[in-house]
Amino acid sequence: MVTKFQFRLNGNIIPHLKVRPAAIDGATNHWELVACHDTLGEFAIDDNDGLNDPALPRFILEMRDVTIPPIERRFLPNKGWKQMTTSECLAVLEGSGVIDSL
Repeated sequence: MVTKFQFRLNGNIIPHLKVRPAAIDGATNHWELVACHDTLGEFAIDDNDGLNDPALPRFILEMRDVTIPPIERRFLPNKGWKQMTTSECLAVLEGSGVIDSL
């Protein structure tokens, strides 16, 4: 599926992002973001809430709308990249009709 969004994780462009139902305690009642990278492989993205060790790296997820022409994106703050949590990203994807709500 071709979307109008581009994603970046910790400053690296993520060429493919999957959204799949996640099972927690046997129920699949929410979505999970999965980054697909040629070198790193596939891995679930979360907000790393509640990490015990503050030295552990956190995921920094960014999204930008590529329907905005590049000449205009150039003048936007951070060239159109917006940092967001995984739940905010899922809400944007649901709102745009890319994924269905559970």
